[in-house]
Amino acid sequence: MLEHRKLEIEHFEKHRYELMGQDTPFINQVEDNISSGRFVSSKEVRALVSTYLAKECTRTSLREVDRHLDNWLLVPEQVLIDNLRAFLRSRANPSGREDWYFAARLQNSISSGGRLWRMVTPGIPVTFDSQLALERPLLEFINVWHPLVRLAFNSLSPATLSDPETRMLKVKLKDKVVGKAGIYYFFLFYLASRAIVDSDELVATVISIDGNMDEELSKSFLKIIHEHLFEESPLSDVEFDLELCRKLKSKALEFMSELRREKEAATHQRNDTLITIRRAALEKTFDVKKRRAQSRLEKATDSRIIRMHQGEIRNLEDKLRIAIAELEDKRYVSISYEPVACGLMEL
Repeated sequence: MLEHRKLEIEHFEKHRYELMGQDTPFINQVEDNISSGRFVSSKEVRALVSTYLAKECTRTSLREVDRHLDNWLLVPEQVLIDNLRAFLRSRANPSGREDWYFAARLQNSISSGGRLWRMVTPGIPVTFDSQLALERPLLEFINVWHPLVRLAFNSLSPATLSDPETRMLKVKLKDKVVGKAGIYYFFLFYLASRAIVDSDELVATVISIDGNMDEELSKSFLKIIHEHLFEESPLSDVEFDLELCRKLKSKALEFMSELRREKEAATHQRNDTLITIRRAALEKTFDVKKRRAQSRLEKATDSRIIRMHQGEIRNLEDKLRIAIAELEDKRYVSISYEPVACGLMEL
């Protein structure tokens, strides 16, 4: 066993430099998502939770402690606790020990046994910011996987999730974007790529009222939303023209159709490259294992040990065939998109 471990370490040391730099594409993709705004920000999570509380749990409050630091105080009511417990009990929504611990914290904060504690600190201190949560471990960190966020998302009606026209928005962002004064209509699309590495992203198209697509605003739209929309941005007074919106939407769909073709070609190329690399890595890994098993087989004298190593080699060959077959099945690429929201933006 120790000898096998030693051989594995030696093999790793011999080939470790081949692994260096393999994380670069992943890091570049993460940085691109951050710079373009294609991620769920803490402001968006807070907006979802606040909207749910205002609609379903009107006596629950999310009190501001320090908006700049994203520090809040969640003061719950029994309705919220009952809704959360019912959600956690649902088979469709698997829950863990930490989810139930949060539900217990909510209950303790309003129970009679915690009356003295509530006189000092009513509610549960929370944050939506990962950095602040890291610095202050006693704060309840509410992110996209938190049970409260999952509950809020689960409460959205099917119509809200399926009909983009239920998510029309008029927003006024004057003086927020330099050199882009005017009225624009925007359309958000959900773009799904299914390949060896799946991806899901939001794509924005921003079109002026004269029908010209603004590529700069389209690329920066999600970032603009992150930075400005959730800071009490006023609604625009400009009338929403449904007929014009539908005409401009056809232009947005034309753009998405072209983007889909480009994305499909690029994904095919990346997919083939990744499959070739992974297949070579698989074959190399199994070849090393097979040669080790073959070496043990050649040294064996006992018939039972010989049969065991022969079976081991057959199993390795079968596993390699299955792994390659599964890999080849992923050569199929599927790119799809659908509209998820639209609106008017006054700059």
